Amino acid sequence: MKKDLKYYLNLPYTIRIFKYIEYNGEEYFGAEIPELPGCGAGGKTIEEALEKIQEAKRAWIEVSLERGLTIPEPKDNIKLARGGFKDEDCIKIKAR
Repeated sequence: MKKDLKYYLNLPYTIRIFKYIEYNGEEYFGAEIPELPGCGAGGKTIEEALEKIQEAKRAWIEVSLERGLTIPEPKDNIKLARGGFKDEDCIKIKAR
């Protein structure tokens, strides 16, 4: 099987969502894909953060393919550090 952009975009990468509260009380959401180092995005809503992380994932994979870099594939047994966040402030979903 050829491992092209379509192949990688269809893998079930993990997405971590974080809720941030700014000093002025406004909420923001950050999203990252731990398997793809440096792949992150953010938005004012969870939905916006999820939309932007999909764009970031595509760009991350496209650049890696262009440069001939190794692209990590998702692992079912990934352990995520909570980083001081409460459980209710973090959700874990599989991206498609």
